[in-house]
Amino acid sequence: MKNMKYTQHAKERCKQRDITKQPIDIEDIKKMPIYTTENGCIKYLDVKNLLVYYVRGSKIVTMIATNPIQMVRYYCFSKDINFNTICRDNIFNNCKRCNCKYIHLQLNV
Repeated sequence: MKNMKYTQHAKERCKQRDITKQPIDIEDIKKMPIYTTENGCIKYLDVKNLLVYYVRGSKIVTMIATNPIQMVRYYCFSKDINFNTICRDNIFNNCKRCNCKYIHLQLNV
């Protein structure tokens, strides 16, 4: 059952930002990594879809779309990983170095 509620603000922002709202369950969102908490909202990272959900209670207050690099920055922040130690080429599956000195991060999606 997909029981997530979108506030009117979230609906408007999705339209402005050209984000397609997905039917999603609050329990599915709660399994996502938490980026941070701000002004009563918990920011969840949807790594697979490159979205950040701002959730208050059981409602999505707003959403933002990110690019892969920004999502990895958010993810690193949430897991207390130094972003500068991450292999950016690996993010796009094109690291060709045999002994890469950077971390090949596997995101939990």
